[in-house]
Amino acid sequence: MSSSGKDANSGHYANYVGPYRLEKTLGKGQTGLVKLGLHCVTGQKVAIKIVNREKLSESVLMKVRLFHLQTGRNMIHLSACR
Repeated sequence: MSSSGKDANSGHYANYVGPYRLEKTLGKGQTGLVKLGLHCVTGQKVAIKIVNREKLSESVLMKVRLFHLQTGRNMIHLSACR
């Protein structure tokens, strides 16, 4: 789930995915964007891939739906940025 709120530092509205504030875009590919995410509590930096569901194959969508049904989550934490 994403949400937005006013960022106290810049005065601009920031987007959030879970406990991560979305920062700059790190890359762009065929299926979506990769953005820098900053954990609101720990300050840990991570790469967050934002996928356009319309560009995914049906088999990948089935796996995403299965993951969501099994875990109730929309997000997978793979690795931290270095």
